[in-house]
Formats: sequence, C-alpha cells, structure tokens
Amino acid sequence: AAAWQQAGLYEHASVASFARFALELMALQAPPELLLEATRAQADEVLHARACFSMASAFSNAQLGPGELNLSGVMNREVNAKEVLVQTILEGCINETLAAAEAAWLSERATLAPIHRVQKQIAEDESRHAALGWKTVRWILQLHPELAGSAQDAFAKGRRRLSAHSPD
Repeated sequence: AAAWQQAGLYEHASVASFARFALELMALQAPPELLLEATRAQADEVLHARACFSMASAFSNAQLGPGELNLSGVMNREVNAKEVLVQTILEGCINETLAAAEAAWLSERATLAPIHRVQKQIAEDESRHAALGWKTVRWILQLHPELAGSAQDAFAKGRRRLSAHSPD
C-alpha cells in the first residue's frame, strides 16, 4: 500500500509538471502538436495517479489519495528556451524513459492481473511522454542550436545523478 501510495503521489505531481510544461511550451510558441501531446500527457498522469491510489486503497483497506500540492513559486520565473531545454532533458528524456522502463519491467513480473494492466498502461504512456521530451529537445535545438552545449551538460548531469544511485 505504501509503495502504491508513493507512486500515486509522484504521478499526481506529474500532472502539475505537465501543466507547467504546457504553459512553458506556449510561452515559447511551440507547435500545436507538442501542446497536444503535453496536454494528453497531463491527462495520462491523472489516470496513473488514480490507478495508483486505487491500488494503495485496495491494499490498505482505506481510501487513499493525494493531499494538497504546494505550488508556491512554480511559475514565478521567466520562461526561456535554455531552462525548458534542460528541464525537458532531465524530466522528459531521462526520467520519463526510466519510468517507462521500470513500469514495463514491473508489468512483466506482476502476478496479479490488475497490477499487470496498470503497469503495462503506465509503461506505454510513459514511453510516449519520453518521446515528447525528445521531440521537444529536437525542436528547441533546431530553433536554438547555440544551446547544444547546455543540452550536453544536462545529459551529463542526468548521468551523474543516475550513477549516484544503486542499481536497485
């Protein structure tokens, strides 16, 4: 129950993250296709959070869900291509790719059909979210090739973060 609740909280926070991302894309005058994918990803995260909290509730025999989400300072900064690029690499390209891989791995090992279905759906959706991250990075770099070094730095930062964690 605790693991599903924690997963639900992460998914719930991802709803806000994709909402912010959609606003940032709008500020940067992104093509409509990226906006559509960002809003679809936000809706996916709502469904993921609901599924995770449903599992947590079933395992705990209590109704569990998200609490208040502190949004202080979330949009209190100017949006610029470099910052969106870096955050997209860290959150979209790296974190969403890892989330997809983890959910796929878990779905393959699930012995309960409802868990298998939830993890399989999350894996498919997170793969699409990762692809959105990569498309966004490509779009930003096409418009701002001078940010290639910032992209390389962001990937190196992500690699350092990953190597600091155990394989578990």
